[in-house]
Amino acid sequence: MKMRVSMARLTPRFSANRVVREYTERYYLAAGAAYQKRAANQGALAAELVAWRRQLAERWADARFGSVQVETREGRHEFVVQVRLGGLDPTAVAVDL
Repeated sequence: MKMRVSMARLTPRFSANRVVREYTERYYLAAGAAYQKRAANQGALAAELVAWRRQLAERWADARFGSVQVETREGRHEFVVQVRLGGLDPTAVAVDL
């Protein structure tokens, strides 16, 4: 009797049906939706991404750091760094310290 109760309680957690359902809901449906988004308009989003990466690679060598200024106030450091982006799109660049 104990074995039947245990199986009835545990089978839903460890069954192949649960795994298939969970993977479908969590991963496969999301992957399918992402694919449809990328494939829309004959792959326009993918073409845009490829063009952006190509442009980034071509223009990355033109990016330069300029002067650096550091001020310390009340135990905090404030950095001001000039960044010359060359032909890079400013919205595609982030500078972290």
